[in-house]
Amino acid sequence: MWAENSDAVAADVVAGRVYFVEVAATMEAFSAQMHLRAIKPGLKSWERRDEWLRGSQQYASDAAAGQANLDRRAQDVAERLRRGHEQLTKYSGDKLAEHTLGPDDSVGG
Repeated sequence: MWAENSDAVAADVVAGRVYFVEVAATMEAFSAQMHLRAIKPGLKSWERRDEWLRGSQQYASDAAAGQANLDRRAQDVAERLRRGHEQLTKYSGDKLAEHTLGPDDSVGG
């Protein structure tokens, strides 16, 4: 997650399947903090997935422009990846489960 803070989801995914990640904001003292959480069977978020999808708008990404932006900011990207990995190492138990997606945590395929 690229925000004031750093958060991440570890994902072991399979091509052709659809996976979901919740992006949640909380207001801190001076800015919003962004949080990523896996949406998968067994978690409360899975039950709300269809409701959230109905209330959202789908966008198409511009892969070429996005990659060009990341290429221009290679040092920033490397730092965010480092911070995200560091954040993942702090999680354990249920908290780690909320930040992990496996091959079977999907629909389709």
